[in-house]
Order: sequence, then C-alpha cells, then structure tokens
Amino acid sequence: AWGGHLSLCRYFREYFDMYDDSPDEAGNYAADLADMAGHTAVAQYLREECSSQTLESLQVLGLTSVSQRHDRQAIKRAYHKAARELHPDRIIASCATSSNQDRLGANPLGEIQTPNDLESSKDQTILQFTKLSVAYRHLMDENGVGTQCNPKHKLPLLLTATAASACSSKEVQAGDANGGVAVGDCDQQNNNTDRFAAQLTAVVAEYNDKGLDISNLRKKWKQLWPDSEFPPPNRRCQPNQSLSTTATRKKGKKTTMRQWLEENASDIVLLRKDERGIVRIYAKYPPTKSTPS
Repeated sequence: AWGGHLSLCRYFREYFDMYDDSPDEAGNYAADLADMAGHTAVAQYLREECSSQTLESLQVLGLTSVSQRHDRQAIKRAYHKAARELHPDRIIASCATSSNQDRLGANPLGEIQTPNDLESSKDQTILQFTKLSVAYRHLMDENGVGTQCNPKHKLPLLLTATAASACSSKEVQAGDANGGVAVGDCDQQNNNTDRFAAQLTAVVAEYNDKGLDISNLRKKWKQLWPDSEFPPPNRRCQPNQSLSTTATRKKGKKTTMRQWLEENASDIVLLRKDERGIVRIYAKYPPTKSTPS
C-alpha cells in the first residue's frame, strides 16, 4: 500500500483472502499508509474491497457470499426477513404473553420466566435489531465501504484530546506557581494554536516509542497533513519568514529546527538526543511509557 502497488494488493485479497483489518504499532491501516503516500486509488480499493466491516455486515444479515454485497435485492430480502423476526414490537408482545402465562404458573415449555429474564430478552433483541439496521445502512447507503482510519489522523478528535491534556497540565502548573490558584481559561485558547498542537502531536506520536528523527519532521508532516503548511504562519519566528529544512535566518543568525521547536513547541513536544547523537522528538500528549521525562 505504501508503495502504491494496487495489483499486488488485489493479488493478496483475491488469492489469499486478506483484509485490511489489522493496524500496525502506530495505529495505521494499509489504507492510511496509502493515503499518506498519496496513492488515492490504492486507499480507495482497500476501503471498498478489503474491509472486514463488509463481511461483518453481511453476516449480520445472514448473507454468506461476499459477492452479495452488490446484490441490493438480496440485501433487502435478507433485511426484511430478519427484521420481521427481530422487531422489538414483536418481542415485546411475545414477552407480554409470556408474562401473563407466568402468572398462571409455568409457560408452555414448563419453565418459569422471571421479570428479569423477560427484560433481558427484550434488551438483547433491541440490540440485535440495532445491529441489523446498522449493517443494512452500511451495505445499502454506504455500499459496504470500510472506514479503516488511524484515529490519530482525525483532527477534531485530536483537537479535543490534545487541548484538554495540555490545558489540564498548564492549569496544574499555573496553580502550583500561584499558591494553588489556576490562572487562565482553557476556553479562551487560540484555535490555531490548538490545531497546530493536535497536528504536531499526531505526526510525532506515531514514533513515540523511539522518537521521530528531527530531520524527518517536515517530510512526515507533509505526508499526514498535505494541505497544511509547516510551520503555520502564526508559529513562525518572524513575519514573512519561512523555515528551511534545517534552519531559518533570524537577525543574521541561523535558527535550527531544534531551536525553533524549543521556542515555539516546547509545550507540545520533548527533544532528546539518542546514543548516536540524533535529536529525536517525543509527543508530550498523550505520554507513553517510552516518553522521556
């Protein structure tokens, strides 16, 4: 997927029945890697034809052949048949009948059903019916397309989680420095700052076990956020000044990438040298066991 080999992906799917259902250690599915490398057709194929979600939806409807995912009439027939059997109204009526029989003694099977048993049966049926409806909509409205995606690449989720973590830490630090009284209001944080923090965290967090080589930061940013500039305008050292691969000019002096990160993103990442002297970047939020202190 990373290399854009669509024919090879087809081969593994058709001849070895392989699916894109196991993310790597960084949380990336094969479709994610294809997206990051710019192979749109490969990513589309992986989500349309290699998602285990399609199999699950078919199984919920009682369909056994993958080829039936495109047979809309077969999907409708299977859904209507299952819906008649699992519809909550039918089960509730059945439970009411059983309850009346229990008042007279044993039910027709000779077993006593308690109110808790009946309530549990209703809950299970409603859950099954909900799964049935979701599977039907997935196949009919979404054409069975999978949703393989690293949650770290979902910017709205990152904005919420990263801002909350960073904000909580800052409030604690502020409280400690002011006699236990926190200063500032997290709701007033700049949206652009939160966005940058979330994006940078997503890039670096994938490598938090060993740290991201600082020389690869710009490349990885471009792969994950191709439509976002790095560094963003609001985080540059000076107006109208762009950051080169390793350094930028500031008052006649060179500012290295490390210095820029220390000045502009010290609240988001940690910088540490490894045993070979390579500067590596670690995300502060969320911290891992390998994140250096």
